Amino acid sequence: MYTVSQAEALTGIPSTTLRAWERRYGIIAPRRTEGGYRLYDAAQIAMLREMAAHGFNVEVEPDGAFYVLVNMAHVTDDSYRLAMDILEHTGVGVTPGVDFGPGAARYIRFSYANSEKNIREGVSRVAGYLKTL
Repeated sequence: MYTVSQAEALTGIPSTTLRAWERRYGIIAPRRTEGGYRLYDAAQIAMLREMAAHGFNVEVEPDGAFYVLVNMAHVTDDSYRLAMDILEHTGVGVTPGVDFGPGAARYIRFSYANSEKNIREGVSRVAGYLKTL
């Protein structure tokens, strides 16, 4: 784990911003990448761990965003219908990939702009529902 000062030195993000993120998300965890360092917050870490635990196909980790695209080609080629079914059966809102163009028609997007508890619960609900299909 890094201090706020260390994270500022590694990332170039002002310490005031980092402290605000730390208060909101609980941790600041810079990781080395090819392009330098990038920050992971607790919500992103929780989302990626939960997705992996449930076998979701996250092809690309988010970089500077607060959502994850998940390939659902093994389930459907109609992400709109799947997103509506997920909402109806689980109460979890996801965004159909088709909203981002025809190349994403077999994907759904999960947001991790929420608490770790809600992220774990939401991913678990969706995973449980997908097992019934």
